[in-house]
Amino acid sequence: MSLRNLPLEEGIEALCTLPGIGPKVAACVALFSLDQHHAIPVDTHVWQLATRYITPELSGERFTPKLSRNVSEAFVKRFGKYAGWAQTVLFIAELSSQQAILPQHLQSTKATKSKTKLEELIDREMEV
Repeated sequence: MSLRNLPLEEGIEALCTLPGIGPKVAACVALFSLDQHHAIPVDTHVWQLATRYITPELSGERFTPKLSRNVSEAFVKRFGKYAGWAQTVLFIAELSSQQAILPQHLQSTKATKSKTKLEELIDREMEV
């Protein structure tokens, strides 16, 4: 049977049986290659995004496999069947290399505690 035809969790389980493949890489493969648009590859960077924008109640918690699943579920609940792509856009927007090409009013400023315009836009989107 094709991995593409399996439910997401079964596909990730099957991929994790391969040497060197863990849940994050398996979720990446599912998202980018198996048409599982709701797969969320959670790592420490995505964890930081999630606790900032999606699940602030988890801020300060230790990153664990169970909480990784909670983050995935929260992204899917918020963004639906294309949650994996929404997570990807948020992740890329936070990269310093991408900050340089954003209009200045959307760029992150790590030196200040106030929210950037990008963070405000994400917050407004999260309220919808």
